[in-house]
Amino acid sequence: MWETLCFRQSSVRLWVAAQMTVRTHTFNGITYDICEITEIGGLCDYEGQELTILRGNSIQALGSALEEGLHALGIPDRYLHKPDKEVEIGQSCSKVDDLARFIWRLGYRREGD
Repeated sequence: MWETLCFRQSSVRLWVAAQMTVRTHTFNGITYDICEITEIGGLCDYEGQELTILRGNSIQALGSALEEGLHALGIPDRYLHKPDKEVEIGQSCSKVDDLARFIWRLGYRREGD
């Protein structure tokens, strides 16, 4: 079962903030609501202007935030995933995973988690 920290239904929004300080971010002039979940990788909803990212202070959460942020900037999956690999949830086949590992090795961590 997936635990979702934010959901939208019509115009109603419910936030259950668990030390979550960033609730919106603007990419290319479009403001997105930021939601966090405990499972799966993430989702960029262009129409609803909402990013769903993995919660936590882990390399997977960093990769999720990076990938969905890049999607919000208009960069499609075909540029983010290695061409010789099938894209499957939970598997490391992404150029973003390589970038996340690099940033993680440099010591960047999420504050407050």
